Amino acid sequence: MPVSPSARRAKSRTAEDLAAPGAISQSDITLQVNGKSVNVSVPDHRSLLLVLREDLGLTGTKKGCNLGECGACTVLDNGRPIYACLKLAKDAVGSQITTIEGLEKDGRLHPVQQAFIEHAGSQCGFCSPAMIMSGAGLLLENPRPTPEQVRMAISGVVCRCGNYPHEVEAILAAAGGGATATSAPEKPGVLRLAGGRNKPYPRAEVDPPVEIHRDAASQELAELRRSHRPLDGHAKATGRARYAGDIGFHLDDPVRQPLFAKAVRCPHAHASVVSIDDRRARALPGVRAIATYQDAAAAMRVERTFLSRHARFVGETIAVVAADTQDIAQQALDLIRVQWDVHETFS
Repeated sequence: MPVSPSARRAKSRTAEDLAAPGAISQSDITLQVNGKSVNVSVPDHRSLLLVLREDLGLTGTKKGCNLGECGACTVLDNGRPIYACLKLAKDAVGSQITTIEGLEKDGRLHPVQQAFIEHAGSQCGFCSPAMIMSGAGLLLENPRPTPEQVRMAISGVVCRCGNYPHEVEAILAAAGGGATATSAPEKPGVLRLAGGRNKPYPRAEVDPPVEIHRDAASQELAELRRSHRPLDGHAKATGRARYAGDIGFHLDDPVRQPLFAKAVRCPHAHASVVSIDDRRARALPGVRAIATYQDAAAAMRVERTFLSRHARFVGETIAVVAADTQDIAQQALDLIRVQWDVHETFS
């Protein structure tokens, strides 16, 4: 099939072409974020996540995988939860976007935010904004959800701390107990364990249902049962807690305009670098530094370092780039040429 000249040019575009001035198209757009209109000029390929965080300073929306897998970037689009990393900023024009910072109204927390503070819904807190946005979106659609419906609503957000029971409990509390609010309350001081085959495995016998009664006279147990509000619960529930990746995008940050790093990774399970050529990448405007395994060799005290010539798994880092923007860092990666000696793998 004949290929048009324009198609051939598009197919043959290289990192050098992308680095040319004016090669990346920009658009002036108006977004509706947390009830306000904001005007931004952004590259057409820039995601809503990056605009919210880096251009508007709304870092409560977290950047996790940036691949639509972890859910840390969840925001509300016209009241429905979406992954901000998978939506272009220009495609959000005309939508009402709500972030964790927009849930609080006139100093009053959203019920899900308040419940997260009271029910220890946050541990490290990195996923808390996304969990809270998912819970808020669910309550807009279903004010009296069941526990199973809450679990389904937050299933698209990964909690690396495994704090799911408290997160579910908090959202149900914000809903006034959910659809189970009319069920019989648990007896205070009594823990019921259902029967069945319990750990440790393997076991053939079946355990009977039991009740564990706490000693009401024990001061130690009473203290353990007393509710303690985490000191940083409010900051984590409102998106004000700042993590390393959030620094540099607020007026009061000690560091402004941070550099962006990207890594050259091995695509093979077991391989050694024969040669690496980063000359074109170093010449790219906006690239501040490049470090390869060769730079780490002089300081190597053991065979294994963060930057290694001998890669032992897919994704092992052999070089890193620091640049003014993420786009420039990515272009630099595309300009680095690596020749590999692929070795036998063992399973």
